[in-house]
Amino acid sequence: MRSASCFAPLLLVVLLLPGCAGSSSAEGGPVPEPPSAPALGEGTADQVARANPHWGELEIWARVLGISAAPNGDIWLVGFSGHHRADRIDGDWAVGTLPLVDVWMGPTRGASIGMMGFFDDSAGLAAGGSLLDRGREMVQVMRTLDGGETWQEVDVGFGRTAQAMSLTSEGHGWVSVPPAGSLTERGPIQVYRTTDHGRGWTPLYEPPPTSSAHVALHAESALSGYVAERSGGIYRTTDGGWSWEEVPAPSSQEGYGGNGIIQTFLVFGDWLVVRQDGRVFASPRDSVAWAPIPGLEAAIVTTTPSGTRLFAVTEDRRVHELGPDLASVWTSDRAIRAPLMAWGASEDGFLAIDADRRLYHLGPERSVEAFALTSGPNRASLRGVGQAEGDLWGFSERALYTSPDEGVTWLRVPHGESTIAGLQALGRDEALIWDGRGANVLVDRASGTAMPVEDLEGLDVVGVVEHHGTWYAHGGLQHESARRVDVARTFTGGEFRGSRDFGFVYRSDDAGLSWSRVDHWEEGGVMGLFVHEGGELTLQSYTGSIRRVRPTAEGYEAETLLLAHSDNRDEVPYVEMESTLYFSDLETGVIAGAIHYRGHFHFRTRDGGRSWEVVEEDEVPFRTPVVRWGDGHLSLDEERILYLRDGSVEELADLSRFRVDDLALGLRGLTVTPEGHILVMATTNGRADAVLRLDPESGQVAVLN
Repeated sequence: MRSASCFAPLLLVVLLLPGCAGSSSAEGGPVPEPPSAPALGEGTADQVARANPHWGELEIWARVLGISAAPNGDIWLVGFSGHHRADRIDGDWAVGTLPLVDVWMGPTRGASIGMMGFFDDSAGLAAGGSLLDRGREMVQVMRTLDGGETWQEVDVGFGRTAQAMSLTSEGHGWVSVPPAGSLTERGPIQVYRTTDHGRGWTPLYEPPPTSSAHVALHAESALSGYVAERSGGIYRTTDGGWSWEEVPAPSSQEGYGGNGIIQTFLVFGDWLVVRQDGRVFASPRDSVAWAPIPGLEAAIVTTTPSGTRLFAVTEDRRVHELGPDLASVWTSDRAIRAPLMAWGASEDGFLAIDADRRLYHLGPERSVEAFALTSGPNRASLRGVGQAEGDLWGFSERALYTSPDEGVTWLRVPHGESTIAGLQALGRDEALIWDGRGANVLVDRASGTAMPVEDLEGLDVVGVVEHHGTWYAHGGLQHESARRVDVARTFTGGEFRGSRDFGFVYRSDDAGLSWSRVDHWEEGGVMGLFVHEGGELTLQSYTGSIRRVRPTAEGYEAETLLLAHSDNRDEVPYVEMESTLYFSDLETGVIAGAIHYRGHFHFRTRDGGRSWEVVEEDEVPFRTPVVRWGDGHLSLDEERILYLRDGSVEELADLSRFRVDDLALGLRGLTVTPEGHILVMATTNGRADAVLRLDPESGQVAVLN
């Protein structure tokens, strides 16, 4: 991205920068008095005042095993990768309150908690465990008596991880477990029961006559209930397990035609509901006679913990609620966007997380779709940041964030389905994002909307450059870069997806709300764009062609000054990955960039771009896109912020002494905030992202987290 808003954050550092006062500029930053340059302090680890430790991004990982709602309204996600809690689907997610579990590979946050349920507003259970060496298991069952605020481990007396669990509001509960011992042992699958909200556990008198994993339990009381096994058996007891009655499953019916695998077993009012071999059947409880539920032949079904509401998700991924007669009484107005990973229901709607990590809470009174938000001491793993009207915006490849406190915490913002290649902040609540493949989206976090930018017509925008309040979007013809590969390399699948057959530049005078075309370049895709002080544009193509676009009374006129072709390979400023395009005046300019497996190259022109010469790196020290600041521009080399003005290059700040987590910083991009602060994006030996904020007027430097 070549926008003036593309960078990322870490921790809180405050150092004083002596001698950095300057005069004010209408361009949004104080202008330093040349040639003096501020001298930074030592920047050692001892001088770093940390707001909080470095944490990885709080994400909902792929192995989510369950989603459930507590009676107090909290939503819980549990699985192999951790457990998280929020007060609502679109609220602030944080690591849950279950205690750490020490397993043989070190501490994990309840890494195998697979089930959670509540007896009432206060008492609940969480069950799981961890697989240890040589096939042994560590079982964990925890109980809460305060709605999930604190948990205590329960000695349950069984030695295997629970397969299924069912709780009642009277404090009764059932848990089924395989035989104790190692994974190689065989034996009956036992059901344990509690009558005191999970404090004490005893086995049912006899195990049910099952031989495969239990899909579901339904405890009606301490002594009566149902057990359903994966291979197709359904059993009921009314005397605590002394006797078991087999309930015929749908697969027992003539002409069934499946292998009998049960995926779901539910009790809903007067009905038994089974999903067997991907088909949904229902039967009255008092006289078993199975029949498919019309319209739900291949649905996913679930009930609320109380069993009073039944939801189904059909093949079109729409959610339905069924009434007591199993007829649909409500259908969602939106479809779930990707295959479901985990689902459940609260007393006021259907809950789910899909394969793209979207969260849903859908019902007649609710229609919420969101992504998990980060909060607390969790640092988002960002590729870039921007700032407008106080709040920071940041993005990773698939997530969009804002930070109200200068990078200490990051909140996830729903943005639609596209990946993110670049961001330009419009204001406190709005940002323009693009994926480089034709998805250009205006996100409004206040209203929760993400709308395509119609004026950009699905163009493959690859960058946005701002100049005195005017925005220029450019891109197109990305696949022409394949013409100039010097060393064989692999092209990734979909790398040029969405690329138009021409290059383009569009202009916006209202911060990205509306756009008009400036140039249509048939011969080159616009990889780089530089805006001269008078409003002229210099364009650089993926193959090294150069074009000049000039404003006129009628609009713009364009001229291709240098056209790359097969015979002038050594005469054009070709780089595969452009890092800098900068002109000190209309005639004198430089281009820097890298070629795959060949390193960095640097070029200079003295005739406006019609001819170029290769120069040494020390003649073009900057390594990043330039950003307008004051009467000149800013760029970076490996260790310094550089100020470019009137053909000269001055050191504005030396950042070489800074450390984050005792690691040196590698500088890779910058932006200027509306307040005149300079944000510098850095990496710590490629391991983490950091953003340094320089206030040239006060001399303060902070490393943001």
